[in-house]
Amino acid sequence: MTARRLLLPLFLLVAFVPAQAERVLEAAAAQPGRATARVAAIQPAGPTDLVLIGRGHQAGFRAGMSCEVSRAGRTVAEIVLVDLRAHAAAGLITRLADPGEFIRPGDTVALKLSFR
Repeated sequence: MTARRLLLPLFLLVAFVPAQAERVLEAAAAQPGRATARVAAIQPAGPTDLVLIGRGHQAGFRAGMSCEVSRAGRTVAEIVLVDLRAHAAAGLITRLADPGEFIRPGDTVALKLSFR
């Protein structure tokens, strides 16, 4: 009985999350202005730096979202949002496009619209 109680919520989570994520992505694609922001600052934090962006929950960003950071139309990095406020957010860098490249204040942050 306890195994069934544990597995049912896990099954519902696995079944629900992809559908929920697709709806969030569709809503973001329908309103592209809501899911973009500018990098406000970079906060050194040891092995990973925090990227502070100038928009937050009210702009449509949510914790756990993957975002692309770009400059002059070219992807510089990918971040995952870890902390949000109404008008600000913080993300951790998950991938740099080029090891010699860095995120700079003023770079554009946009919701990543694919799971790749």
